[in-house]
Amino acid sequence: MIELYSGKETGSGQINAGELSKAFDFSGDKKADLEVVTSLCKLSSYDVYSLRIGLRKLGINVEEHEHLRLSQPMVARLSDYMSVFTKPLVAAVYGDTSKSAGNHNDMLKLFMSPDKDVAKNNLQKLSEMLEISIADIPAFLQDYGDVYLSLAYYQYCVDTYHEQMAEFFVWLDELRRDPATRSNGEFTKISQTVERTVKSTTGEVRHILGMFESRTANMWDNPSAEKFRAMKDLVIEYQCLIGGALCAVTVKLDAWSEKFRFKAPGAIHRRVEFIMSEMRYGLDQIQPIKYSDAPQ
Repeated sequence: MIELYSGKETGSGQINAGELSKAFDFSGDKKADLEVVTSLCKLSSYDVYSLRIGLRKLGINVEEHEHLRLSQPMVARLSDYMSVFTKPLVAAVYGDTSKSAGNHNDMLKLFMSPDKDVAKNNLQKLSEMLEISIADIPAFLQDYGDVYLSLAYYQYCVDTYHEQMAEFFVWLDELRRDPATRSNGEFTKISQTVERTVKSTTGEVRHILGMFESRTANMWDNPSAEKFRAMKDLVIEYQCLIGGALCAVTVKLDAWSEKFRFKAPGAIHRRVEFIMSEMRYGLDQIQPIKYSDAPQ
């Protein structure tokens, strides 16, 4: 759906992409605009990582676009999440798991010690491990930081919505046990499907992120540039699946929060209608994340 307007007094005015040409004039040069909007509607998520991939497929250059990168405040919030992926790298060189780095610049500072001899030894060791030249290390660290920042961001999203999700399940269970809905077999079935879908989707995402974490740690037991490239390709391959799954779940939870989370329970029929319509539709379009294709 395309939102045409939104406001506290007006609500949200939406239109299906297929109906746009009936409501607006897209003749002449404007036809290209309709094609772009229609293409964008097919994307499964609009997080920066999924969007980069989707826009590339549409032939749009995104490499230097500042708005397709996480903001610096968000990068700072992801520091602890990033350390899960940077510690194995740092430990492989330093032999010290107490050192950590939250982003590319932090990693670069660790390897570029003020002591020139220490810096040279660190860079030489990493160079030999990865079988790349010392001159290529800054680019490698940039690449490494970018790849794992996406996984840190997705883990942050899962954790951020954990409490909200738990509250939604309690709310849904209470609604099912209400005398007014207990005998409504259709509502019970659909509400259980909604709950099961949300739980299984976030469970799949957690499982995949956990396997990426495990495989990254193992990668540094016997590191090489080839192994990292393979890992990078795999992470990028999963970005749209993970992003799409989280987008579907978080959009639904945000809609529930806006209408019910911090408000009085409200009429039973309004709550039932929300689950049967707004919450229900679209969840069936979430692409499953196949464990068989995930990193081992």
